[in-house]
Amino acid sequence: MILTIPGLEWAHLAPYGIALAGVLFLLGWLFDTVEWWRPPSARGRAPALAGDLPGWAHWSALIVTGHVLVLLGGRGGAGQGD
Repeated sequence: MILTIPGLEWAHLAPYGIALAGVLFLLGWLFDTVEWWRPPSARGRAPALAGDLPGWAHWSALIVTGHVLVLLGGRGGAGQGD
């Protein structure tokens, strides 16, 4: 996108990008603070994350792992370097 606008360089956009990243970080922190507010009696304790994963979680992990292996296994195969 920057290459399509004559005279525009990364150095001109970097301050805006860094400032926007900081604003978005603080906005996310604010939303998390408001959404996950806990009373003072519960502060300092981690939320309970005990329990089994849903039934579909094992299948989704297997499918993603299979896709990654297929993509990595396809390197150097037919059709490359033609």
